[in-house]
Order: sequence, then structure tokens, then C-alpha cells
Amino acid sequence: VDDGYRAVGQTDDGLPKPDLHRVGADSDLVTTAAGPVILYQDATAHELRLAVQDDAGVWSHSAIAGDEDPFAGGYGFYISAVVSGNELAVATWVIDQPNSDNWVEILRMPATGTAPGTE
Repeated sequence: VDDGYRAVGQTDDGLPKPDLHRVGADSDLVTTAAGPVILYQDATAHELRLAVQDDAGVWSHSAIAGDEDPFAGGYGFYISAVVSGNELAVATWVIDQPNSDNWVEILRMPATGTAPGTE
């Protein structure tokens, strides 16, 4: 659902400049009333990402945690998700290596798989 390619600007010729991210590790799949939701790690960007499929079968993805500036930790390790009623609860282990810290963070969002703040 995510090939890892990101456009990170343009070449001198005006073409999209691609960057390959390592994606897919520590993934989880949940089925909601709106369809499948896949949660996975983008290890390059330190993000926890979410992918949902529309009625036409096209996947869209968004970051739901991580890649903050300033750095707040690497997200997306040991992802576990569950649907409860109209809510999707996602647990992830977060590593803040520069500060020698780590914790489990729980994120909640609508079970439609819509990232927080994008409804």
C-alpha cells in the first residue's frame, strides 16, 4: 500500500526528486466498518503511518505520529491496534534515543481510519 517513494523537491531539470523510505515494519491490520486500516512504521522518517482504502480501491496514507521538529521520538515500533465501537485505539512503542528514553503511547482516532485533525 506504500512503496516508500517520496518526492523531496525537484532536480535541476524540474523533475520530481525521489527519496526512498523504509516502510512497512511492525505493521498491523484492523478491519473497520469503513474497510481495512493498515498501521505501519516509516523507519526513515521515524513515523507511525496509517493507510486506508477508498471505495475505488485506492490507498491513501498519512502520518499519525512522529517526524516532529524538534525530534520527539521514533514512533511505530511494535504497533498494536484495536477497534472499539466507533474508535480506533493504536498503541506504539516510542524510542527517544538521544535522551535515553522510551515509552508506550496510545493514540485514539475515529474507526474510519481518519488521522486525528483531518476529519
